[in-house]
Amino acid sequence: MLGVERRLLAALAAVHPAGMTEAQWAVAAGRKRKGGTRSTYLSSLRTAGCIERRGEKYFATADAIHALGDVVPTLPPPGPELVAFWKPKPSGVGPMLDALTEHYPNAISREDLAAELKLAAAGGTFSTYVSRLRSPGLVEVNGRDIRLAPALMGDAS
Repeated sequence: MLGVERRLLAALAAVHPAGMTEAQWAVAAGRKRKGGTRSTYLSSLRTAGCIERRGEKYFATADAIHALGDVVPTLPPPGPELVAFWKPKPSGVGPMLDALTEHYPNAISREDLAAELKLAAAGGTFSTYVSRLRSPGLVEVNGRDIRLAPALMGDAS
């Protein structure tokens, strides 16, 4: 198994028996979501019986866990440790996750969050960071308000 395939598989194994959306999986594995190379790796993992797709989520199989050997990574429990796990995954978003964690469970307006981060709310950098967090479901955006996804903190609400 190639290093990239192993990294992709390890990211899914970390949440086993749960699964991840394609966006969550790509971010957790530190890979781009689209592209021919990624498709090749996914095909290889599917053919080897290491992954399966159910609905919108991908899951590691028992064969995948076996293929990884004795070292199967685990995801931290919900709360600050899980937020810390995700901080370095999407590039540049750590300070935004820190600010949203401080405000949790409350939402904060785009303008107020941007001001805390010393960014322009209408600027490209701010929008890129929000997108990098929204795509894998790490934040919720409701109109002009943004908040940390409750699942990261272990809340069902």
